[in-house]
Amino acid sequence: EIKVPSLEAITLDNMGIAFSSSENNEVALERHQLALSINERIGSLVGRASSLNNIGMVLSEMKFYDEALKSLNQSLNLKKQIGREEETSTTLNNLGAVYGNMAADRQQPELFEKALTYLEEALDISKRLGYPEHTALTMYNLGMVQKARHKCIEAIRLIEQAVSILEGISPTYLNL
Repeated sequence: EIKVPSLEAITLDNMGIAFSSSENNEVALERHQLALSINERIGSLVGRASSLNNIGMVLSEMKFYDEALKSLNQSLNLKKQIGREEETSTTLNNLGAVYGNMAADRQQPELFEKALTYLEEALDISKRLGYPEHTALTMYNLGMVQKARHKCIEAIRLIEQAVSILEGISPTYLNL
C-alpha cells in the first residue's frame, strides 16, 4: 500500500496508461478515475489536470467523444490556470485528435475545422517552446486529419515532416 496520496495517484494514472495500452479501457478508466479522486481530495491541480487528460483519452478510445471532450476541456482549463504550457499543448493536441476522430466516425466534416484549430494552436506552442517530440506528434495528428479530409498530399507532407523531426532527434527513434 502506498501511503503518500500524490504518489498513489501518479501510480494509478500510470497503471491506467498501461491498461489503456493493452486495450483494457474499462480498467484504465477506473484507475484514472481513482487517481482523479485522490488528486481532488489532496487539492492537486496538476494531478487533476493530468488525470482528466488521461480520462479524456480513454473515453475517446471507447468512442465516448462527448464525455472525452468534457474531460479534456476541464484538463485544458486547469493547465491554463496553472500555467503549464507544454502540458497545455499536449491537451490541445489531444482535443484536436478527438475532434478529428469524432468527425470521421460520426461523418460530421464540420468538426474537422475544430480539430485543425486545436492542433494548430498546439503546434504553435510546441514550436515556440522548442519541443520537437510534441511538434512531430502534432504534425502527425494534423496529417491524419488531412488524410480523413481526403487531402492526401497535405497529409503526406505533414507526416513526412513529423518523421523528419523524429529522425533528427535520434536516427533510431522510429525503429520499432
